[in-house]
Parts: sequence; C-alpha cells; structure tokens
Amino acid sequence: MKREAVFPVDTDANTTSDDWGSGAAAILDDVMWDEESDLSPPQTGALISPMDIVCSASPVNSPAGRVYTLDRSGGGGISPICGDESPIDKVDGPRWAQQFQQPSLGGEEVLRMQLDKMDELDASEELGYHALSDLDLTHVILENQRTIGRVQSRLFVPSSLDTEGGTRTRRMQTFGWDMVQRVDGNIMECVFTKKFHGLNVAGLMQKTWANDMRLGEFKKVKGETCRLEVLQQVNPNAYVLCRDVMSPTQDISIFRSVFVRFLIETSKKISASSGVSSSGTGIDASAPSTPPQYAESDSDCEELMLEATGYVLGTQSVDTDHSRHPRAEDMFNKVAWAHLSLSIEFLNVVNPVTGEEYQQLCWSGRTNYCGPEHAQRNASDMLQGMLRWELLIIAPALNLCSLR
Repeated sequence: MKREAVFPVDTDANTTSDDWGSGAAAILDDVMWDEESDLSPPQTGALISPMDIVCSASPVNSPAGRVYTLDRSGGGGISPICGDESPIDKVDGPRWAQQFQQPSLGGEEVLRMQLDKMDELDASEELGYHALSDLDLTHVILENQRTIGRVQSRLFVPSSLDTEGGTRTRRMQTFGWDMVQRVDGNIMECVFTKKFHGLNVAGLMQKTWANDMRLGEFKKVKGETCRLEVLQQVNPNAYVLCRDVMSPTQDISIFRSVFVRFLIETSKKISASSGVSSSGTGIDASAPSTPPQYAESDSDCEELMLEATGYVLGTQSVDTDHSRHPRAEDMFNKVAWAHLSLSIEFLNVVNPVTGEEYQQLCWSGRTNYCGPEHAQRNASDMLQGMLRWELLIIAPALNLCSLR
C-alpha cells in the first residue's frame, strides 16, 4: 500500500521500499538517527527531541547508557557515541528496530488464540486506517510514554492545578489503592498505584495481555464494549485494534478508538519514601509546576532509591483518515472518536540495602471523550474497570499465594 512519508530524510536519499529486507539499509541512510536529529511521530505535528529518546524511559534506550549512531565511514557498522569504544558490527537492522526482534513478552497464548480480525481493505474503507511500520510504532510508544510521564508528574504532587478553572481533582485511598483523578473539560487524567507482596508480575502481565485481546474477556472489565477487532499485528508485542464502546447518552451512540496495544520491558528507580518514580518520561517543561524542594542537609540528598524492573502494557490511540475527517454516515450514526493514552506498569521493586521485595502496579491514563459529561462518566468507568480488573486478575493470584 502506498503511504506518504512522515519522517525527515536527506534530500539526496533514494526512495525506500516497504520491504524490510531491502528497506532497512535505506532507512538507516535516510533517517539521521543521532544527537542532532529530530523525528516527528506519525500523524502528529510535534517533533521528538533526541534527548527525550536518550533520557526518558523509552523502548529505544540503549543498554548501559550507550547511544549508537550509524558509522558512515566504515562499512555500515554502528559506533558508540559514548560507552565502549569498539564499534559493534553486523547488528540485525537499525537500532530503533532491534527492540522488536525479541520473542513475545505476552507468552505464546495470544499467538495461538483465534482473534477477531479485520482485513486491510475493510480497515482502510471503514476506519481510514493504514498499516504502521516499525518506525511508526516506535513513535507511537514514545508519544505514549511522554503523555503518561506528563500525567504522572502533574498528578503525583498536589498543586494549584487541582482546582484551577473548572478542573476537578480527587485524591483518595480505596481498597489499598492510592488514587488521583483529574477532569478538565473533555480530558480525564488518572494515576492509580498499589503495592502487593508475593505476586508474579510476568504472569499478571501475560494474563492481562491475553484478556485484552478478546472481546468476551475484555467485556468483563468494560461491559459497554461491543466491538474489539485486530487491524494489524505489527510484531508479537504490538497490535493495532479497533474498539467500539456504547454510550448511554442521546448525543453519542458509539465511542470508537483505533489504538496500538504494546508490551515493553522497563526499569527505573523509585523513591523509598514516596514510592513515586524518580525518572518520569518526557516531563513537559512548559507546564506549570510546584517550586522545587531544596534539601536542608546532606542526608536529604542521599535518599534511598529502590530498583524497579518489569513490564509496561500501553495503549495509545493513532489517528486515521476518518478520525481526522469523520464520514457523513458516521456522523449520522452518532459515532464519536475517543482518544486514549493508557499505561499499566507491572513492577518488581527491590530495596538494594535490605533486600526487601514487593510488587507495585500503576495504572495511568489520559483520555478525551468529546465532552465534560462524558469525561466525568469516563472517570467513574475507569475506576470501576480497574477494580473489576483487580478482582479478575489479581484476586485469584493472591488467593493462591495465601494457600501456600
């Protein structure tokens, strides 16, 4: 399928092929993937700063703090900008694509399941969807992590934004969850966190991943869902889906979303005192924030940081032709497009001093449901859905642990 290029390329670059085998080298030559380049995410106008890619907890972080760029002078090897001095040769594909060459993180169950699928022609005609490339997927994941990072940085710390204008913010503790929700116009933002002991984060992640692919299982968490179809399997750890959710109001009949659901591994540092991630992804420097807190003594600067490793199950909407320019028949049928940026972190946290270990789950999200009334309802639905998910996924695991 012919698609418009959405990435900056050299003016003298040759036309690339959609075929991976022949296209990888051309993409490497065309895309200036170094410390001076900017890449824009697909179907958006915002530019991605390379330092966001290097510094954030993104899927393209290089191990051990190394950042690699193409060595144009030595036969196609990859040379480190920092870290080891010896070049690394014969890397299978560009650096940004290596993340997709790992086996399925979600286990083999999803690969064996019979999923409801929509073929490419129908997806293009009904939804205006065009298949994503690996590089498109990288941009989608980065967009999700920047969005979730901004949400967490705003909601973790109380500020004047909690009550500014028509904003409504709720902070509470329910069933062991620390919950923060903010509704501002069409936008709902939330962060839910909870600590557990004795859980297998990989098992929980895989069960959630499998259930989220099947309409019957997904309806147990969000009962209003009436459609869940796979449009594309980008790789074993990333699928594009279309979801329709029934609306109880007269102005809108169906909320439709086309989104990428992806799995990545993650590692970060967590403050021992607050339990809040110390390395948020893509903090929005232009957003208002609380003044920095300065340490009163040297001991305050030596706060113990816990080591957290695990997985992120992300959901990120992608624009389609019809979401940007709704069809007349969709408008007649009262179909509205809902935008989703969601993340579930499954973390295993270890105290490096005492060796104490626990598990932390964090639900974070930002949604746009096309109106203040719908945003308020979505806030309630998000909370109830999370508690249903805990009952369905977490409770059986805890019961098994208590029987041991």
